[in-house]
Amino acid sequence: MEIFNKNAESLDEFKRKIEEFEKETKLFRGNMQTFYRGHANYAYKCEPSIFRKNSLSSESTIFHQCMERLPYEFNHLPSTFDKLAKMQHYGAPTRLLDFTVSSEIALFFACCSMSGKEDKEDKEDGKIIIYKTTSTSQDDIGVQVLSALAKYSEKLDADFYDHVRMEIGTNYTDENIRACIEKSYFVIPKISNDRLHRQKGLFLIFGQQLKELYGEKQVSELNEQTGRGGEYPGYIGYIKIPANSKKAIREALKEKNNLCAEYLLPQIDEELKNIKEEC
Repeated sequence: MEIFNKNAESLDEFKRKIEEFEKETKLFRGNMQTFYRGHANYAYKCEPSIFRKNSLSSESTIFHQCMERLPYEFNHLPSTFDKLAKMQHYGAPTRLLDFTVSSEIALFFACCSMSGKEDKEDKEDGKIIIYKTTSTSQDDIGVQVLSALAKYSEKLDADFYDHVRMEIGTNYTDENIRACIEKSYFVIPKISNDRLHRQKGLFLIFGQQLKELYGEKQVSELNEQTGRGGEYPGYIGYIKIPANSKKAIREALKEKNNLCAEYLLPQIDEELKNIKEEC
């Protein structure tokens, strides 16, 4: 099947393209779901913030700084994944990437800068990325392995595999853990917050390919043909939003769906901003 790649210049046309995508991919049945992400700039890569600007080497430092300096925000959370999810939604770099189950919320982000104001992004075409694939629970062993990975330094060695086994209480072999690391997972979190609820959000937690059992942390990319890379089933599509259509679409989304920056983008916590800048 060819990659679904269309344009939409209005809210109504966008809705028709979403319907078209669903018809073209109806052969993907079972537990498949459709997830969306909007980019204000068509050239942006679909990658988590920790993979950008050489931040991956600071991943564990950022995590532990958040825990130490904001214990009242994180100590009560029951799992590492929950902590990463909260870090993500307050602006700290993580290996999580935000998605939504709402095509129109993704459209809003494709037509709006993260500040919620008109700026240079209005001069760029936007893009909605559509994934039709499967999701999993945050209790899945693979999700727990990748969450644990975020807490360790960039070197994956024998001690790392031992720590993972102890932390998540599994007798997985090193090769089993490696197989988990080489996958990425769509995860609908157990614990929600106001921002996540308003954005109808979920996360894609990124793994990486390992050439050998031991090695360095590496950034990774997703395979368009298989939904999430590796052997996962699924399908990816794209809808481009021309720059000159963004303002009218924003106005239509606000009028018809009450979608606006004030509703979808609560204030970022200042302490997390400081940690991000320092690391």
